[in-house]
This record gives sequence, structure tokens and C-alpha cells, in this order.
Amino acid sequence: MPELRHCAWCGREIAGEGEHCSPACAERDEAAVLTNDERDKAEYLAGQRHPESLIAWNLGIAPQAWGRVKKNDPRAREALSRGRARELRSLVDALFLEATEGGNVQAAMFLLKTRHGFIDRPEPEAARVKVEISLPAALSEDQYRQLREVVTPRRQLKDVTPRLPAAREETPA
Repeated sequence: MPELRHCAWCGREIAGEGEHCSPACAERDEAAVLTNDERDKAEYLAGQRHPESLIAWNLGIAPQAWGRVKKNDPRAREALSRGRARELRSLVDALFLEATEGGNVQAAMFLLKTRHGFIDRPEPEAARVKVEISLPAALSEDQYRQLREVVTPRRQLKDVTPRLPAAREETPA
């Protein structure tokens, strides 16, 4: 009895030589891209919370081939991303309705924490910056003069202002 294997593209059982069950599967596997209809279906299934392995099987593609499709086909990745975004939007909408109209406080807190950065516990002490500035008491006038004498002793300052030359009287020739 020949050994049963699976087509590298569609996952069907095949007997005999080769990696694919048909020339069509071989072509599809070589290109590793989805058709427009398959992209639409992948986007829809992703939006319905299906795992990627199930999306691949629903498209008639083996999960290993799905990995190649995602690597080679940017439009397939975009479709998957749009579907996941649609799923996220519907989950957030449902949670929002539960929080606002259903009176679910936990749902409201979850939305505040995840979407608006709220925290329900104080920051740890290590995360806070503490700055302390200590100023000395004011000095009396005498103390200030003494301190100034020590720091900048009195000395004779040399006048370094440039002198203008004396004006000469002009004699007529």
C-alpha cells in the first residue's frame, strides 16, 4: 500500500510522487497569493473571531501554505488585519454598551484602564521623583559683609578704560 501524504497547498491526501494533488495546486502554491474572493472571505472570517488555522482550512489551504501566503501576499495580510480590526471594534462596542447601558462597573473600569490609561492603585514610591531644595536662613547685613570679604577681598581695581587721544589744533598753511 502506497504511503499517503498531503498536498502542500490544499492539504488533501495524495498518493504517489509529488507535493501537490494537481497542477492547479502546484501553481497556487508557487504563487502563494489569494484571489480577491479568498481575501474577502479571509477578512470576514477574521472578523468573526476565527483562528488563522480555521481561516486557512475554510479557504481550502493547508495551514503551512497559509504561512507562505501571509509572507508573500501583503493584500492577504491587510485583509486579515482589517478583519481583526472589525472584530476588535465589535468587542469594544459591546463592552461599551454593557458599561454604559448595562450598568456594568467592571466593564466601565476595564475600558477606562485599557483605552484611557486609568490606574486604580497609586504609583509605587520608586516611580515618583522627589526633589528637595534646602535654602539657608537669611544672613544679617554684617554677616553678608563678612562673607563677601572672605569670598571677594577688597583690592584696588585698575582702570582699564581706553583713553581717547587729545584733540590737536590745526594750523592753517
